[in-house]
Amino acid sequence: MRKIFLVFLCSCIANTLFAQTWTELGTGSNALHPNNSIMSIAIDHSGKVYAAGSFTNDKGYNIVSKWDGVSWGALGVLENIVPTGRNCLAVDSVDNVYVTYRGSMTPNMLMKWNGTNWSYFGPTNSLGTIGPIAVDKNQHLYANRYMQYMDNPHYFAIDKGYAPGNWGLLGYVPVSNFSFAITGFCMAFYTTPTVITIDPSGNVYAGGAFTNNVSDTSRLNPAPLLRVVKWDGMKWSVLNEGQEDLGTIQDLAADQSGNIYAASNSSGRYYVAKWDGTTWAELGTGSNVLNANNGVWTLAVDKSGNVYAAGNFTNADGLRYVAKWDGNSWSELGTGTGSLAANNIIYDVTTDDAGNVYAAGSFTNSSGKSYVAKWSNDETLGVQSKSAAQVVPFYPNPSDGYSQIRVSEDVELTVYSSLGEPIKTMYVHAGTSSIDLTYLTEGLYMLVCRGETTINYAPIKFIKE
Repeated sequence: MRKIFLVFLCSCIANTLFAQTWTELGTGSNALHPNNSIMSIAIDHSGKVYAAGSFTNDKGYNIVSKWDGVSWGALGVLENIVPTGRNCLAVDSVDNVYVTYRGSMTPNMLMKWNGTNWSYFGPTNSLGTIGPIAVDKNQHLYANRYMQYMDNPHYFAIDKGYAPGNWGLLGYVPVSNFSFAITGFCMAFYTTPTVITIDPSGNVYAGGAFTNNVSDTSRLNPAPLLRVVKWDGMKWSVLNEGQEDLGTIQDLAADQSGNIYAASNSSGRYYVAKWDGTTWAELGTGSNVLNANNGVWTLAVDKSGNVYAAGNFTNADGLRYVAKWDGNSWSELGTGTGSLAANNIIYDVTTDDAGNVYAAGSFTNSSGKSYVAKWSNDETLGVQSKSAAQVVPFYPNPSDGYSQIRVSEDVELTVYSSLGEPIKTMYVHAGTSSIDLTYLTEGLYMLVCRGETTINYAPIKFIKE
């Protein structure tokens, strides 16, 4: 009978693994190995990571890939279609996955993965959904789409969907196919928004560099550039009206208090702006500004209110990086041997419920392959020092492959190799749980449990008989 013996190792291994650094999500045979850029990433509530872009499988079909905590795998096959790019991927509150795509024979559309297969989600009466998309806590989808108004077929508007056949434009009343009567609460754009985001109260925001005249209820004529607009459930409003031009908005993000952050790119000036409900202001002043030397493409906000920004801007070494705003100043997330050191554009950055940060784009590893990078952000867990980490009860020893672990709160449990590479991540509830270890080969490992208030660990050795 095969046994697995668990022997506690010296705490110096823990010190190595607790060092904060960027790591590739999946290595060796478990790596993603895409043949092109990763444009969009999303995370579900169990910690699974999804990636989409222009990469394909070995048959040349585009795929959405899923990281299950151990390895990457294709989420079905999207034959003859290509995900539309940045902000094209979303996950709802029950972990359905949505992606917008363009097809060789069909207009751009929206697909849904229900855990088993892909299906068309809509909208059905459009000239084609083109992204971006967003989903609220009630599983309502918001997507930008082409629409026709009077004699101009090239307007864009925000659509809200509940089901494949149940979509409606925000602020419009349909009068015929592809034609709309404009109310006083309209919003249509001459160019497509680059991003849609939703705040905790359910308000919908669209950002980009588009034109409109909201006071004109008879016809949409060219007007001054808009940058960020808001739908409050009843009407649209303009957030930058009468204020400094924010330039082209590449991304938007909302924090738990409802503040909105915009990735602003204006005439050679690249920065993050914050909307506090009344005015826009650059995030950081004096020596605490971002000082980006190129485009800010993507933003994310974690539950603690830290803001993350990335794109095409570089550090002193000429490498792209993820910048973090901690409420007082900007800093590079990871330096020295722990830095991301991205050699090309970072298209997307996001965070999970545990405060870990993920980045993806056209940057590559030593094999020349794009990848999803993960920053295990222990600082967000409230640990004052690494010495505060405690050894977690982990037994029996020996084991037949299924061991018990006891934790005082819900935690994210990650298995690391002796080199500090993450092998598998799972979520464990407070109390005693059974952990499957049968997938491990003989060697030294570390289990790290990250909770809201603690970090615990179990340095272990696996010996298979």
